[in-house]
Amino acid sequence: MKNFIIAIALMFSAVTFAQTSQGTWTFGVGTDFTTADNTANAGYFVMDGIMVSLEFNMMTESADGADDASTDWGIGARYYIGEDGLWAGANVSNATDADGEDAMDMGLAVGCSKAFMENIWFEPCVMMNMPAASDAMHLGLGMGFRFAF
Repeated sequence: MKNFIIAIALMFSAVTFAQTSQGTWTFGVGTDFTTADNTANAGYFVMDGIMVSLEFNMMTESADGADDASTDWGIGARYYIGEDGLWAGANVSNATDADGEDAMDMGLAVGCSKAFMENIWFEPCVMMNMPAASDAMHLGLGMGFRFAF
């Protein structure tokens, strides 16, 4: 509960936001606290306030504990709302459904970006994941760090 309160406090604290202008490249790493899923992504601002990204997740162990190395990929987009660092985003990634068929996981997230160094942002967020392997939706917290260049 303590981590949840800290994450919410960070999310709604006053933010100082880094540059989100067209032509800026970013690299980010993050985690989803509900699944312990770590991802890396590269993003590009196609216009002021709109970033598209490619995501990569390399796993060495499957959900059933077997050594089954795989690389998941995904694409996403974010809209940065105003100058205060709030953003909303959506992404899709490759997955396998309950029948073993290829499918797509979908996710939505809302968060904020807090610049704590000139080009490095801390990004807490609230996420809703819709995995292809089940009919359930998962609501959770996540965080990431993003470097802009």
